[in-house]
Amino acid sequence: MEPMDFGDLLAKTQAGRRELLKNGKGRWRFTQDGFIGCDEPAEYFKPITDLNDSAHILDFLTQLATKTWVSSEDMGDLFTLMNEVMHFQGSVCGSGVSRTIADSAMDALLDDLKKYARE
Repeated sequence: MEPMDFGDLLAKTQAGRRELLKNGKGRWRFTQDGFIGCDEPAEYFKPITDLNDSAHILDFLTQLATKTWVSSEDMGDLFTLMNEVMHFQGSVCGSGVSRTIADSAMDALLDDLKKYARE
């Protein structure tokens, strides 16, 4: 197997992120106007700007885990989608230290949502 150079790796990673922004994972998706959630079986969306630190992210995930219409698979899909796009270890909780996502990083995510997420 031929090694991948950093530029190719970065391009592949960015393409995967764009795909998640566009299509979501499982029932979960992002919207162009900056929300994350699902349409079925119940419409449930949250502004992504409310999820800017580990406490708010954990609260959101815990609230959803108590819903009868959210399965374990749904929770795994949601966590994977959010983590792949928001990079929890680097943005909000690396080395067990709680952090807030920088405004510039949140602005960049919102810009990407406008470009790649479905309406």
